[in-house]
Parts: sequence; C-alpha cells; structure tokens
Amino acid sequence: MDANFLTPVAARCRGVWQFLAEHTRGRRRVELEQARNLGTAQAILLLPEGAELWETEPDGRTRIIRKPFPAAPDRSEDRAR
Repeated sequence: MDANFLTPVAARCRGVWQFLAEHTRGRRRVELEQARNLGTAQAILLLPEGAELWETEPDGRTRIIRKPFPAAPDRSEDRAR
C-alpha cells in the first residue's frame, strides 16, 4: 500500500476529530448557560420584594434584575361607596 494513500485519510480523520471537539465544546457551553439560567431563576424566587440581583455574564455584561414590590390593593371601589 502506498504511503501517499494514507495522507488524505489522515486529513479527513483530523477534520472529523476537530468537528467532534468543537461540537462538544459548543454543547458544554449550552449546558453551562442552561445551568446559569436555572440558578438565576431560583435566586430570583428567593429574593425579597424590592431587592436587586446583579448578574455578570462571562462576556462582561452585567444584568440587574429587580424583584418588584407587591402591587398595592386597588381601593377605588371603597372610595366610590
């Protein structure tokens, strides 16, 4: 068997391995983002009314999430009577 025959085969295999490695890295990034989103959602539920959650993302962007105060009861019906 000629050694030149193996060169294209090795090149194709290298491309497959690069593809699989990049695919795995991308999938891990998605899983990490899903875990971060779940953790943020759980933290928001635990915040008291009027509190803020500052979340800094890996790219440096900061999100400020405010949990609002509960709405005041509507007393317009009481005044109308």
